[in-house]
Amino acid sequence: MSGSRNTPPATRKERRATERRDRFESARADRQKPGGSSSSGGGPSLINTRTMTIVGVVVGLLIVAVVAVGQLGGKGSGKLKDPAIPYAASLVDGSALGGT
Repeated sequence: MSGSRNTPPATRKERRATERRDRFESARADRQKPGGSSSSGGGPSLINTRTMTIVGVVVGLLIVAVVAVGQLGGKGSGKLKDPAIPYAASLVDGSALGGT
């Protein structure tokens, strides 16, 4: 009777390799089945990693633009206002403060 059955691999390493191969083949067969558990239709999905990344970058840029406009309030290209704070004469060096 034992001659009619395939003998199992002798070593543990061979048994594990056989189990791995069987699991891989089973998973591959499941992936190739039409109408599997993946998205219906099997076509390209509107929501995928690339689309989500692009949308995230665009939303991030919009947030930065809105915050920048709110912070600057249209004053980005105006002249700087002199704070009119007196400085010690030893700090003034031409048009700069501090020594060189």
